[in-house]
Formats: sequence, C-alpha cells, structure tokens
Amino acid sequence: MKKVLLTLVFAFVATIATVKAQTPIKYDTTALKVYVGTYNIASEGLRSKLIIKNGKLISIGGDEDYELAPTAKEHVFVIGEGAITVTFLVDDKKIITKATVKTNDGQEFEVTKEKQ
Repeated sequence: MKKVLLTLVFAFVATIATVKAQTPIKYDTTALKVYVGTYNIASEGLRSKLIIKNGKLISIGGDEDYELAPTAKEHVFVIGEGAITVTFLVDDKKIITKATVKTNDGQEFEVTKEKQ
C-alpha cells in the first residue's frame, strides 16, 4: 500500500470515479518551473518529484508518472480528469512551499515542498 501511495503522491486514488473536471488551460514552461521540486507527505513518510516533461507538469515516482493539468484557477491543477485536485499554496514571497491534495472521495493531504 505504501508503494502505491508513493507512486501517486499527488494521485492517491487513481481509480476513483471522476468528477466534473475544471476547464484545463495551458501554461508555458517558464510558468510551470515554480512548481518543480520534491514534495513530502510527512504523515505517510512519502516523497514525489514534480518535473516538466514535454511542456507538461509531471509527478514522477514508483511505477507510473501522472500529469498535473492546469485549470483556469491560479495554482490549481487536476489529475485524472478531476479525480484529484492539487492546490499549490504560495507564501508572501510568491514561493510555492506546500500544496493540498484532495480526492473526490473526501481524502485530503498536505504536502510540503523541499527547499532546494
């Protein structure tokens, strides 16, 4: 189970029935760079890395990679057609320090971005 959670840090429940997805938009690669880094889920002792691959924000780790699709809301991304919503939190210096991951079955996790 922990291996699955590690693989999915931002997509804990890949087989959840999808909810109505928010309208996706495109970000340029420069805009996506602020999200790149390693994120930890302290409560689970897990880590995931976000990278830019082919102009998309991707969560890598374990057996599968997952795309985080941008939405019309700033700092909000979805995984799996809206089954998982990731909201990045920005501090007063406009730096991403953590994110909240919510699944459509009500689970919510806080992830912290490692300092680089």
